[in-house]
Amino acid sequence: MLKIFIISATLLLSLLASKGVLAQFNGCIMVNPGWVQNSSWPDPIIVDSASANGTVLATLVGSPNNNFGTFVSAAHNLFANCTVGWYVSGAIANGGTWNTNVPGVGLRVTYGSAQVNGSGTQQLRFPQEFYTASMQLELIKTGSVTSTSTLNPINYYYNCSGCGTGGGGGPDDWYGLRLSVSGVTVQPAAPTCSLSTSSATFNMGSVLTTAFTGGPGSHQEWVANQSLVSGGCNASTVSMTFAGTAAGAPYSNAFANAGTATGVALELWQAVGSQAIPNSSTPINFTPQGAGGRYTFQARYIQTASTVTAGSVNATVTVTVNYK
Repeated sequence: MLKIFIISATLLLSLLASKGVLAQFNGCIMVNPGWVQNSSWPDPIIVDSASANGTVLATLVGSPNNNFGTFVSAAHNLFANCTVGWYVSGAIANGGTWNTNVPGVGLRVTYGSAQVNGSGTQQLRFPQEFYTASMQLELIKTGSVTSTSTLNPINYYYNCSGCGTGGGGGPDDWYGLRLSVSGVTVQPAAPTCSLSTSSATFNMGSVLTTAFTGGPGSHQEWVANQSLVSGGCNASTVSMTFAGTAAGAPYSNAFANAGTATGVALELWQAVGSQAIPNSSTPINFTPQGAGGRYTFQARYIQTASTVTAGSVNATVTVTVNYK
């Protein structure tokens, strides 16, 4: 009898870096020009590999109560069409989402009471009609996030060039409000793998001692395969190492018999692939299996002496499962 018991462990990830973006508008004057609002994302931002592209990872919303996002029409323009959208430099990823320096993470900027994406035109009448609304930043999943990265600090500006004399400046003055957002760590969610079986047992059957005729190093037929059944796994790699008592040299790649028979040991192999060597630090790699998938093994007797004596045969193997 060959029994496999399971213990589990996890291996994680890490890596990379980032950059910022800029924005502008025209036709309006910002109330309290030059005012700065400081903000930050929740840190860290965890990205689930199973989540769909377009998933909102984090949201920041500015408050209009402190004049953040409050505009007045340019003083020289009787009926000013005030463009109040934010323009972000960089390539569009998809669906109005802008690329960031972190692969797989985009930025969506919305402005206005209804948070309409992109720019919008609001007609403001001379001399003091205001448009007040909040601005919203969203980090959006645009692809796979496979490593830990840093999204650089971001400074966004509302700007107005040549908007008139409001605020005491000339027609070429710039008026603005800056939103300063601190950098943040973006990392993939730690992978999870589980097994729905805690052990697998090989029935090695009864074999006559007279069947061992090949001499030391010869093998008997494989017995029926056995599997460890996956309870689910979203890792990119799975590997296993095997602990147990090794047979004596030169058969130390086999597991020693703990029973009463002599002259035999037990070999354990990946069903298609490598031999499970007792206490080796070199793992056997497997394709990660979803729930119900199988990590399959095969086993057989190996003759270790010229003469095999009758008795029981058994060995216990403890498997450590690593995934990342």
